[in-house]
Amino acid sequence: MGRIEGDIAVMPLADVVIWLAHRGLAGTLTIEDGATTKTFDVEDGMAVRATSNTAREYFGQFLLHFGLLTEDQLQRAFDTQRETSVLLGRILVMIGIVPEEQVIQCLRVKISESLLDGFKWRAGRFAFEAQPPARGEAKIEVAVPLRDLHAEGVMREEVWRRFELAFPTPSHLAIVDDAKVPRTATPDDLDGRIIELCRAGLSVAEMTLELHATDYQIASALLSLYELGLITPSEPTTDLPVPSEFHAEAKVIRETRREAIPEVVRVPSYDERRALSAKQRYILARIDGKRTVQAIIEVSPMHDLEALEIIEAFEREQLIRLP
Repeated sequence: MGRIEGDIAVMPLADVVIWLAHRGLAGTLTIEDGATTKTFDVEDGMAVRATSNTAREYFGQFLLHFGLLTEDQLQRAFDTQRETSVLLGRILVMIGIVPEEQVIQCLRVKISESLLDGFKWRAGRFAFEAQPPARGEAKIEVAVPLRDLHAEGVMREEVWRRFELAFPTPSHLAIVDDAKVPRTATPDDLDGRIIELCRAGLSVAEMTLELHATDYQIASALLSLYELGLITPSEPTTDLPVPSEFHAEAKVIRETRREAIPEVVRVPSYDERRALSAKQRYILARIDGKRTVQAIIEVSPMHDLEALEIIEAFEREQLIRLP
């Protein structure tokens, strides 16, 4: 029915989105920057579905972030999904773990955050293929107005500018001024959880992983706490080495070992823990002698290959044992 495509460096995604909003077309918008590919179904000026190869934008990660279910519950839902081929959101509603209205709200956030993340891209390609809306799939209906997303994206530009001045890198830390923290700040809300993680010495990148959050969710919360005077940005004390196990030649765990249950056999020293990346620390914290390799990677906010490489690197370093 028609196709347009172009360079995001020439026509930013914000311009593409507002153009689609004005035209009211139905079709599929795809954006990619080499490593990341995202696809959005749009109908009559609305974004109705989003998919991404970025693990942190998987639907399950948003459910975990908002505390709508636990990692164990998510794993059980994945098991049911494999048996039935029903979409995850519908499964959660059917078995009564998450009410449908909360699933709908979380899907709205997923679509919004995935598309708005692309507003930051300064390079990449976009393509829009006009086609009739897909029908017949048993899914939960969600629609997010593209005009609203465009307005939100424009507003976020200023938030990102202020945040990046305060926290220039994902490895930056934050020092908490406990005298200024109100008693109402508890781990029950996002600000309270972030304050606790700041006290524990986690970096911006580590907080994002630990909370299963998007970059903007953490950035906006940290910026608010910083501008209120509750936290002070702090540079990391050392430049940590780049882990060698992420080289392209790294061996991947065999498919037959995905059902193995890894066990910690040696507690890493302080210096070893300091040398771990945010993603390595996340994976190590979930090796509890109960979860299989597959269960760990399915709930982790990273790609399968990346999580598998980390687990096998731990085995080579004799931090864990795999049957």
